[in-house]
This record gives sequence, structure tokens and C-alpha cells, in this order.
Amino acid sequence: MNKEIIDILFGYKTDNSEDVPSDQILPCLQEIKTYLEEKGINAYISEYDVEDRHGKKVRRGNLLSYRPGADKSYILFQGHIDTVPALPHEYVIEGGRLIGRGSVDMKGSLVSMIEAHIETYHNTVGYSSALLITGDEEANGFAGIKHFIKSNDIPIYLVINGEPSSFDIQTKFKGVFIVEVLIRGENKHSSDYNDVSIIEKSLPFLEDVRAFLDGARSVIDDNLGQTVAALTVVSAGNKSNQFPDQMRVSFNARTVKSSDCYLSIYESYFGKYQNREDIDIKVVYFNPVLVELSEDEKQVIKGALSQVDVVYQESVMRAFTEASILNEGGYRTFICGPGDLSLAHVDPMLEVVEMDKLRRYRDFLKHFVRNMGIKKD
Repeated sequence: MNKEIIDILFGYKTDNSEDVPSDQILPCLQEIKTYLEEKGINAYISEYDVEDRHGKKVRRGNLLSYRPGADKSYILFQGHIDTVPALPHEYVIEGGRLIGRGSVDMKGSLVSMIEAHIETYHNTVGYSSALLITGDEEANGFAGIKHFIKSNDIPIYLVINGEPSSFDIQTKFKGVFIVEVLIRGENKHSSDYNDVSIIEKSLPFLEDVRAFLDGARSVIDDNLGQTVAALTVVSAGNKSNQFPDQMRVSFNARTVKSSDCYLSIYESYFGKYQNREDIDIKVVYFNPVLVELSEDEKQVIKGALSQVDVVYQESVMRAFTEASILNEGGYRTFICGPGDLSLAHVDPMLEVVEMDKLRRYRDFLKHFVRNMGIKKD
């Protein structure tokens, strides 16, 4: 694998969250653009703004690379450059493994995608590849992929998203139901006889959260399996002798049925809070997605995998990814990536992918584009 590409991708600290948005995402994309242009590959950056939780604007961008004037629509390799926060910020290649934040989710995939794109950019049989690297997946409401869908004007035949799937082909994506809550209180000394903190006042609310999560987990689908639900944020206060003035709560479900099903469960527990002036509740949801691939397309995928000694296997993507938003936006997308999803978002020195898997993933992408063009013709 090309060490120069690895150094570019991992040389920037592209940690991303609503609280601490990275200012290195756009510079990283700009260096990738320069690298591609030096190889004779056209690349473009489309910029946009996001706001962090405190209202501060941060400049972002997506990188899109394609050969203008290609004979047919493009097969798009797609992934995101941002990662969840991590310390330490470093990477190593050791024992044939790439280790560090982003190796699995998903800079490792991008290394392979960039190399495969360079080699299939000038493909004249059927399809050419295109490459999309987005700047916001781990935070800011998937702003990167939404910006692409809104602004794109090139024809896309099919998208391969490189999220970690252990080379499984994933065309079944769970949906998501996210609830973010802000509960307001009043700063005062904790010795006040006449009041209790918003944390204590919110205990019944947290019991309702638990009841919602249990209700959501009871929803099962034959194709997508069981709903996965979790309470992920409860944050309030930083002094032992002071009542906090606010409390944040976040919880979510990875859904397997229409959002109406989960809205019904949600309303049964949280409808009573809607008119409370001291509580703000934001609900965001996307339905599950089932992607249709033709038998010809499946045969090409199977053939491309067999050329890199991988057996074709289908599975369900249990996380919510940009692939769902692309499909909802009209871009048929399946997931296949070399990483192991269970190693994403762990301690950065435990986030590991084998270099051989990155090579095989690169070659799979090349074979797929070339073989798909032959099959189509």
C-alpha cells in the first residue's frame, strides 16, 4: 500500500464531534486533492459550513474526483475522512497491521479507495470510477453527505461505501431514531433547603428513557433482526457543591421497522414532556433501507471477491451510516469494507486492520469496476 497516501490521511487530526469540531478536515482534503492532481487525476473540493454545539461556524468540505466526459455513469467509491476523537493521535504499521484511530473507521478503506480510483480513473470499458470523501459523518448530522446529495450533478450508477463490514456485502441497513434532550435548571449552592438539583428532578425522566429503550428493543424484523437501543449521554454539573444549570441526555435506537413504530413508543412515554418550558427535546429519525442488487450485479461482486480470495457473504449493517442517506437521496449504495466493525470507536491503539486486507480491498474495487463494465457491455 502507498505509504504517501497513508501519511496524508493519518497525518491530520481529523477528530470530529459537536463539542470539538476538527479544523484539520479541510486541509487534509486539500492535500489529497493536490496528491491526485499530481497523478493527473481531476479532483474538486466543495466547501460548506457546520456549527458546533456552541454556535461557532467551522468550514468543511467534500472531495469529489471523477473523469469529466466519461462514456457512462460512474461507480462511486465513498467514505468519510473524519473520525471519533482519540488520544493519542498517532498511527503505526507494525506486524503487517495498520494501527491507530481511523484504521478501521474509515481511513484504511480510503487508502484502498484512492489507490483503486487512480488505477480505474481512465477505465474505457463500461464505467469509470469516481471518488467521494466526505468531511462530516461522525458529527454534525451527516452534513457532508447531505451537501453532496444537494449539490451533485454527475450521474452515478452505483455507490460502494467502505464502512467496516469484514468484506461482507451489506444491502440491509438498520434505521436510526435519535433523541437529544436539554433540561434546564438553575445554578445555586447545593445547601439550599428549598430545592433539589435538576439531576434528582430528572430521575423519573430517565426511568421513561429506560422504558422507551426496553420497548424499542422488543421490536424485531425478519430481515433486519432486533432493534438495538442505548442510552449514550447523561451529562450535568462539574462541582460537588453546586446545582448544575442544565442537563443533557441522549439516547438512540438502531431501528428495524418504520419510524412510525418507534414514534408510537416514544409518544407513550415522552408526550407528557412536550409542553414543558424547562425541557427541549429534538428527535431525528431515518427509516431502515433494503437495497436491490440485480443478479448480474451480484455475480460481478462475487467474481471480484473471488479474485481476492474472499467468499461472498451478505449481512446486515447494524450501525447507521452515510449509505442509508445516499439510498434515501436516490443513489443506490451497498456497503463493503475491509475493517471489523467491532474495532471501530475503541481505544485507538486497539483499532487495527491488516495491510493485506487493505490490498485485497483495493484489488476488489478495481476488479469490480472493470468487470462491471464488461458485464454491462
